[in-house]
Amino acid sequence: MRDSARRMPRGDLPARLASGLAVLLLLCTCAESPTNVRETPVEAAAARTDLTPSAGDPVLVGAGDIASCSSGGDEITAALLDAIPGTVFTAGDNAYANGTEAQYLNCYAPSWGRHRERTRPVAGNHDYVTPGAAPYFAYFDTLAGPSGRGYYSYDLGAWHLIALDSNIPSDASSAQYRWLQADLAAHSTACAAAYWHHARFSSSLSRIDVVDNALSKAARELLDKAGVDVVLNGHYHHYERFAPQDGDANADPNGMREFIVGLGGRSLGTLRTARPNSEVRYNGSFGVFKLTLHSTSYSWKFVPEPGATFTDTGTAECVYLPGPPLANAGGPYSGKEGSAIALDGSGSSDPEGQALSYAWDFDDGARGSGAMPTHAYADDGAYTVTLVVTDPGGLADTASTTATVTNVAPTATFKAPASVPVSTGFTISLTNPSDPSSVDTAAGFTYRFDCGSGFGSWGTASSRNCPGRSSTGNITVRGRIRDKDLGYKTYSRTVDIAGP
Repeated sequence: MRDSARRMPRGDLPARLASGLAVLLLLCTCAESPTNVRETPVEAAAARTDLTPSAGDPVLVGAGDIASCSSGGDEITAALLDAIPGTVFTAGDNAYANGTEAQYLNCYAPSWGRHRERTRPVAGNHDYVTPGAAPYFAYFDTLAGPSGRGYYSYDLGAWHLIALDSNIPSDASSAQYRWLQADLAAHSTACAAAYWHHARFSSSLSRIDVVDNALSKAARELLDKAGVDVVLNGHYHHYERFAPQDGDANADPNGMREFIVGLGGRSLGTLRTARPNSEVRYNGSFGVFKLTLHSTSYSWKFVPEPGATFTDTGTAECVYLPGPPLANAGGPYSGKEGSAIALDGSGSSDPEGQALSYAWDFDDGARGSGAMPTHAYADDGAYTVTLVVTDPGGLADTASTTATVTNVAPTATFKAPASVPVSTGFTISLTNPSDPSSVDTAAGFTYRFDCGSGFGSWGTASSRNCPGRSSTGNITVRGRIRDKDLGYKTYSRTVDIAGP
């Protein structure tokens, strides 16, 4: 127990709450403070804001369930922080019992408060006993992310760190979930860690199916699918390390490794039956958790209070998630309507060399498969060809290119007599029309004819009666067939106008 209560001078809240210098303590208004107190000067270590490693890999160090005016545990763990450079995290329940302004002033600030400037916190349920956790946000100010929101992210070396709030909604319809989804998409780093207050799995629970206000399954699945390596939680007042597991507590070497680090100073909790995948459990003393962030791996160490002999150390590689394939649709392509165009998606690749499936969309209602399909377009036009390649794990990529298809003029059989008597009329015609475009064929054709004196107008009649000629000799007659795209073909024949 502490010998006396603690009070900080009044003034601007973030500034006065940040102070860790020795102060004259007055009567504490903490809910858990002793009722008999003396006005006693308390020695506090000078604030140190320069504890950033000058060389080597970055360090994240901290704990949850920290400061109470009725316990001296936070002074013990704060002294441990004094000797460990790096970024400090809190896993919530920072100021007991109700997260009030006075409890941040008198209970948290004199110990962990001297590391405020290098702290990146999250809030716990005790911080939210005061509506909206207002003193928490006032105390940490911008160190806790945007005011009043509760979740944020930052980078340490090669790592991406995500601080979440398990006290507010995190289901798929929530603002926190949408933010997390966007944040993970924007930070595709090889190594990542997340921390929030309520642990999903804990060996302090009386039943393994109990869930105490944990982050939503949807949010945890987002983290897991994104390849987050480490999860840090508090709420339960013990230390526990889990093997990597998925969101349903199935062992998974590519899953997230959870650490419960709730020995920040408030009290020591009770351990019950070990949960599946729990590797280490401890509740014998206070301590802090040190995570060293290497470029492709991490090392952990539980640092106990002086005199305690337990520790837990280890190193693990960051989760390796197969990368998505890279689609290459080839092109651009060109061809004629009705004729097969060869497409080539063989330039697509997979970083693991896995076999890919190919799904083509030819932009005319038709689809195809395989790396090198062919496709005949029924009509001319400009088409967007889309290729989706998918690896065996379901990861996919999409690429697009263009196909320019030109029109082909229709054909027909031109019929005209080889010879007709003078002054005798005759018929010329175009029969058996054909077009490689089924669309053009369905639309129909138009025709025009020249009986030797020039073409007439276009029309749907496929023949024309030519008048008789009064003089003998050869004349040239012509016929044209045209499709809807104004592509046409001209035919000609010589007709002999014979004498009597």
